[in-house]
Amino acid sequence: RSTSIALAAGETVECTFVNTRLQGTIELKKHWVGTAGSTTITIGTAAGAGGIDSQAVNGSDGTTGQNVVLTGTYYMSESGGLTNYNSSALVCFNDVNNNGIDDDSSPVIVGANDSVSVANAQHIICTYTNTRKTGKIELQKDFIGTPESVTIKIGTSQNGSQVDSDVLSADGTDGEHTVDTGTLYVSETLTTPSNYDSALACFNDVNDDDVIDGGDTSHLVNTGTGAVEVGENDDVICQFTNTRNTGTVIVKKVMVGGSDTFTYTGTPNGSIATNNGTIQAAVDTGNYSSVEDVPAGWDLTNIVCDDGNSTGNIGTRTASFNVESDETVTCTFTNTKRGTVVIIKDADPDDERDFNYSTTGGLTPSSF
Repeated sequence: RSTSIALAAGETVECTFVNTRLQGTIELKKHWVGTAGSTTITIGTAAGAGGIDSQAVNGSDGTTGQNVVLTGTYYMSESGGLTNYNSSALVCFNDVNNNGIDDDSSPVIVGANDSVSVANAQHIICTYTNTRKTGKIELQKDFIGTPESVTIKIGTSQNGSQVDSDVLSADGTDGEHTVDTGTLYVSETLTTPSNYDSALACFNDVNDDDVIDGGDTSHLVNTGTGAVEVGENDDVICQFTNTRNTGTVIVKKVMVGGSDTFTYTGTPNGSIATNNGTIQAAVDTGNYSSVEDVPAGWDLTNIVCDDGNSTGNIGTRTASFNVESDETVTCTFTNTKRGTVVIIKDADPDDERDFNYSTTGGLTPSSF
């Protein structure tokens, strides 16, 4: 770094050395795998410090953009919002073609405290990749007794369906879902919830077979709100069990003045041939009716039910049952056998002519 100068008599010569500082560029990127979060990425001149660039990244991939820097060592960092993420190691490369793409396979060594050296004319790009922690959850439906249409839901809010919603009319499942760790909510909407006793339980699917069995362990769930915590790598199965409310209907037969066979249609149905005999049926809660076929020579004189919500109608020969949960309702049909009136005519003296008679009081026939 020297120069030669030829000086003439009385001449003054001034020489200037010009030095240009060596430079390169550096850029820090953020890449999310799974649900994107929020964090701040920083390029600094010392570990944990700023000085070059800092950018908030929220809800999507982001970058500081390219920064022109003097050659030397710089420090990459990210901070905040990463509790629910697995962080990969910082990866850097020299963007030889300065096109933002790693197409020249020029990796750059990352040093302690995520430090990176920038040499003259290098274009360094570094990337932090964060993968969202996830688990799995499945919601199943189990009916005991008669099923009905039901909507089962998994959501990120109470009674929500942000994850899934399915309509079932029998035992079933909404299938297994991979979800972000955190609080999820399970819920169901029955067509007539008053007809069922409902229970909610959750399990860890230890065998990963999507079946609740003896190898599974209990998983905590708030049965009031349906809130379930899903941790990293959890495999949770929740199940709503709905047991249909049931009762019993009984027809009892009382015969006055004789015995016969009485037949009933509807619910319950069948025949009774003994005094104080019964027929019965186990039924879901609800309304039912049973109609008596009155044999010839008998009158239906009373229908009495032992439940205030159930009634009898002699005119239609019908007992109407209103059955509530765990209730047994008995309706008693009372029938009275008709008597016989015999008229013997003895003419004196004997006469072959016919004699006509008429009756009162509802006798049959009314005349003969």
